[in-house]
Amino acid sequence: MNKIIKTLIIAITCCLLMSNTTEINEKYFQQVILDNKFSITGLNSINKKRMNCYRFTYNNANKLIKVEYIGSKKGKLEIDPYFGVAQIEIEYTNGYETRRFLNKRDNPMRDNISGVHHIRIKLDKNNDPTSIFNHNIMGELINDKYGVAQYFWINDDNGQRIKSIRLNRHGERIADKEGFYELRAVYNNNNRMIEQLHYDEKGQPITDGDKIAKIKYNYNKKGELVETSYLGSDGQLQESKLFRIAIIRSKFDDNGFLIEQSFYGTDEQLKDIHDNKNGLFAMKRLIYDKHGTLKKVIYYDRDGKIVKRV
Repeated sequence: MNKIIKTLIIAITCCLLMSNTTEINEKYFQQVILDNKFSITGLNSINKKRMNCYRFTYNNANKLIKVEYIGSKKGKLEIDPYFGVAQIEIEYTNGYETRRFLNKRDNPMRDNISGVHHIRIKLDKNNDPTSIFNHNIMGELINDKYGVAQYFWINDDNGQRIKSIRLNRHGERIADKEGFYELRAVYNNNNRMIEQLHYDEKGQPITDGDKIAKIKYNYNKKGELVETSYLGSDGQLQESKLFRIAIIRSKFDDNGFLIEQSFYGTDEQLKDIHDNKNGLFAMKRLIYDKHGTLKKVIYYDRDGKIVKRV
C-alpha cells in the first residue's frame, strides 16, 4: 500500500512539474510598442525586474503568453502608460491569437489602443495577422473606440499590412469615425510605415475636403518616430476629427526613451487635446532616473503652464 501511495505522489509531482514547463522564460523591458504587424514588442531590454518595467513571459514554444507592467518598488502590478492596463494574457488556438486586457486584480478592463476588453487576431500560415475582432467581457463582437468591430487586412510577401478594411459586426464594410472605409500603407526601405492613404467605399482616394486623406510618418536616423502629420486631399495640414490635432511631434533621449510629446493645429501652434485621464494638455514631458525608470510625467497647456504632474 505504501509503495502505491509513494508511486502516486511521484506521478502527481511529475505532472505538476510538467505543467509548469509551459512558462519557461521571462524577459524584462523598459518600454513596449505595437509594431507594424500588430505584435507586442519590448524595447530596451534589461536583465532583471525593476520598478516601471514590463515582464514578458513566453511558453516552451517561445510564444509570448503574458505581458505585465511592474509599477512599484515591491514588484506589484500597476496600470501601464502605453496600453492602459496592468497585464495582457495571450492564448493561441486554432489559428487565432486572443489578447485579454486585465487590471492588477485580474479583472477584465478596456485598453487604451482599441478601447475593448479583448481582441482576437486571425493568423495566416506564417503567423501574420489577417483579421482583428473586438470583443466585450461576454465575448460578443463590439465596436472599438474608432467605431469598428472587425478589421480585414491584406499583407504583402513580407507579412506587412498594405491594406486594411473596416467592417461592422455583420461583416459589412463601413467607415470608421474618421470617415475611412479603407487604409493602404506605404513603407520605406527599412520596413517602416511612412504613409497611410485613405479610401472611400468605392476604393477611391479620399477627396472630401473635410476628411483626412493621408497620414505621414517621419523618423529620425535611429528610426524613432518623431512626427505624425494629418493631411487633406489638397496635401495641406488638416485636423483629425477624432483627435482635433494636425501634428504630433516626439523627442527621444540618447537611450531611445520618449522624453517629450507635443500637439499642434494646422497653424503649427501648440494646441490642447483632451485626455479622459489627464484632462486638457498640449505637451507632456517624461522624466526618468539614471536606470531608465519612468519617474514623473508633467503635462503643460498650450501657454506652457503646468496643468498636471503624475
